[in-house]
Amino acid sequence: MCLIAIAFGVHPDIGLAVAANRDEYHQRPTLAADFWRDYPHVLAGRDLEAGGTWMGVTRCGRLAALANYAATGAAPPREGFKSRGHLVADFLKQGGSAIDYASRLRGEDYAGFNLILFDGQSLVYFTNSHNAPLTLDLGVHGVSNASLDADWPKMRASSALLRGALDAGKDKEHIILGMRDSKPPPDCEVPYGDAPFELRRRTSSCFVVGDDYGTRSTTVVFIGRKRLEFEEQSYDRMGRRTERLSFAFEL
Repeated sequence: MCLIAIAFGVHPDIGLAVAANRDEYHQRPTLAADFWRDYPHVLAGRDLEAGGTWMGVTRCGRLAALANYAATGAAPPREGFKSRGHLVADFLKQGGSAIDYASRLRGEDYAGFNLILFDGQSLVYFTNSHNAPLTLDLGVHGVSNASLDADWPKMRASSALLRGALDAGKDKEHIILGMRDSKPPPDCEVPYGDAPFELRRRTSSCFVVGDDYGTRSTTVVFIGRKRLEFEEQSYDRMGRRTERLSFAFEL
């Protein structure tokens, strides 16, 4: 997952709203979101290469989401690292508080990551670029491939989109359309990093299109006091809409 916008406690009826784009290599095999047969309380997509997931929820209103941390100096993947997708999957499988789960993690066992955890009460952020998890205050937050709320154009745009949609009473389709913005920022605003400039420019928009790598899905989740709504829109290599999935259930 490469872009996550979060609105926590800013709407009277939606305690937590999340809009996220998953950017991934198209060749990586994936199952679309559904309830897992081996853990029927978990609703998430599934990475068929390593068995984890990038984002999911549970029937009792827990949520977890992951973005790789790829800023300058982040540890690149190496042999022996555990799959980051299990950070999300293991939290959803278990009970307990988000802060306790994050506090037990050994960040050095994984390549760079940003992890968002919601246990129904507290919203927690943890990255292995720092030492300790952080309990987030109410408000709007953004996560991508750098630190929390980094001043990246696509993080500003997606956070403003989500907040504006909630304030105006817009539906999930409005948010999904906004997350499909593929226009890159001006060259002077392209984030710094170790990757070549053209690659950083191509991936600096909210929505990424490419033959080998791009945005494969957009997920929008609303968690209220008594109801959870989950919407996922998938895309092909050309960025065209394919499968659309909707789930809603009482908490």
